[in-house]
Amino acid sequence: MGIRIDYKGQDSLELKPAKLKNVGYKYKIWLDYMGRPLLGKGRYMLLRCIDQTGSLKKSAEACGLSYKTAYNYIKRIESRLKQKIIVTSKGGKDAGGSTTLNPFGKELLKKYEDAVVSIK
Repeated sequence: MGIRIDYKGQDSLELKPAKLKNVGYKYKIWLDYMGRPLLGKGRYMLLRCIDQTGSLKKSAEACGLSYKTAYNYIKRIESRLKQKIIVTSKGGKDAGGSTTLNPFGKELLKKYEDAVVSIK
């Protein structure tokens, strides 16, 4: 006994139970804002790294991105939301600068994580 599937008027295809064991599914999750993509897995990972390291440069490297690309991702998110998601401080003579998520940026991370949990 199997499952019969008609595909666009062609002959039926029968899936036998043994073959069904290997059938799975995949999905992608992203947040959108006003119908436009905002944050998917890659940008989520970038924000998560920023939250953990306090450095855009280190986060970009960890995600396999150039600094410029990572910076542009952040600016694109902020532009779409019309709100900042990071706080930066410039380095000085003895120390480098830092980049951290502001409360809104942290809430954006949580929103993505909640979406992932709700799917599983």
